[in-house]
Amino acid sequence: MRILHINNVSYASVTDQVIKPLMASLEENGYANQFFSPDSLAHGSLGDKMIHKLQRMKVFVEKSLRRIVSNNDYYFYNLFERISFLSAKRILKHTDTPDVIILYWISGIVNAKTIRKLQQKTGARILMYPMDMAMLTGGCHYFWDCTGYQRNCEQCPALKKTFRFLASSNFKFKRQQFSLTQIEMITGTLTNMKQLQQSTLFGRSNINYMPVGINENIFLPSPKLVDATAPRRILIGASSLLDRRKGIHLLLAALKKMEVSDSRIGKLELVIIGSNGSDIFNDIKIPKVYLGFVNQEGLISAFQSAHCFICPSIEDAGPMMINQSLMCGTPVLAFKNGVAIDVVINRETGFIAAEKTEDALLDALMELLAMPEHIYSKMRANCRDVAMRVNSLPIATDRLIKILKSEHQNLY
Repeated sequence: MRILHINNVSYASVTDQVIKPLMASLEENGYANQFFSPDSLAHGSLGDKMIHKLQRMKVFVEKSLRRIVSNNDYYFYNLFERISFLSAKRILKHTDTPDVIILYWISGIVNAKTIRKLQQKTGARILMYPMDMAMLTGGCHYFWDCTGYQRNCEQCPALKKTFRFLASSNFKFKRQQFSLTQIEMITGTLTNMKQLQQSTLFGRSNINYMPVGINENIFLPSPKLVDATAPRRILIGASSLLDRRKGIHLLLAALKKMEVSDSRIGKLELVIIGSNGSDIFNDIKIPKVYLGFVNQEGLISAFQSAHCFICPSIEDAGPMMINQSLMCGTPVLAFKNGVAIDVVINRETGFIAAEKTEDALLDALMELLAMPEHIYSKMRANCRDVAMRVNSLPIATDRLIKILKSEHQNLY
């Protein structure tokens, strides 16, 4: 069986930490794999290079306009869903004809019409493994409390009133194209599964549950004994520390209320990963280490040395850092949101704050820091155990192979 994996870039965490390890694992099980992203066009023929530049220009224009017409909290990337310079024919020019096509993060590069054409030209089975909510909507990647995706995306709160027609127009286009395409969905979280089931576009589709695979041989618990005299490290991480949906503002408020002299918590140190806004922690009295962006090795080291990882996201499809933290045996503090609902078990693998407030987050953190050592050690073991049962690469591979072997009909 030949599988074509399509993603918007050939680098970045979702490619290096999810897709490529999964491809390697599938290869070991006898599946032939190919990977395609528009990046490959940059080194192709003159026509390929022109398409690559046009596609990048479209992304630039949409990004520029988005600042004017939309609310940034919704990440409304796809203003012009109908326009795509990358055709199915050009993609297939760079690949062998596949039996199965798996689509990951395809925002802005492959639209609904291209997906239909890919299936029409190859007869391939289409599996979509979305990394956020974009495929369910008229353009936004995070819809907060909006339920427009359950209808037709009219009166879109992500767009200013004059431009709201874009969401419903995009949604109508997707609905037309997807009605002519047989698409099966794969979801990594139970929350996203519920959203898919409630959506207009995919509510009647076959929906498969496959938590993201984390390489358990790389993301390992620390082999070193903990130095009892060293400060306990609280790890904080986000691609952008200023992104409201990442909830850093609530964490800051919680940390400002913390009594650092409390004898129950001992010496602490904040370890901060991410870009933009590291100075927002300046008023926090706890000593800080800023790591900025880190590579995979640096990320693993940060997890291994941390007493806990705090993920205060209030609107998220993941994040994958929760799964990675647990695989390293590091407890997680989070709000009831995204993948945390599936794997963060109160007092077993960390804490889910009772509500999305600074006080609830602080209560959870204080309880963890005051935890007796023998109970905390058991929690670390639980983290690794749950991650191995839910998110290990062999588990993800096995689930995908079962999906691939399931019955399906070839439309063409």
